Amino acid sequence: MTVSADHAPLMTAIADELAAVRHGVEAVAGLVGELVATSHGQARDRAVTEAQGLDLASQRLDALAGLIRALGRGATPQQALGELTLSDMARRLAPAAGVVVSDADPDLGGAAAASGDLLLFD
Repeated sequence: MTVSADHAPLMTAIADELAAVRHGVEAVAGLVGELVATSHGQARDRAVTEAQGLDLASQRLDALAGLIRALGRGATPQQALGELTLSDMARRLAPAAGVVVSDADPDLGGAAAASGDLLLFD
């Protein structure tokens, strides 16, 4: 199952919107980074945690934009999920695409997948 060719422009536009949101999140992350640099104690700890959350949100938005772009290019859901850069996201989305994930499937975040999916402050 692939996306209809007449849906490709919409998929590209959605991916572009997600990328724009990602840039906004990164701008806020920059401000939180400044807060980290100037804070101390518990305030700094909280700011670091929030910065990490923003970084994860940015990575998730980037991954979703890539998934939408892949589907718009005509990739099957399994192919698009296999291209995701975050294996935990691929595992969460797989059932919605009718993809059965085994623990040995490195393309969808199985136990054999490479570690280091989450890159903090990339």
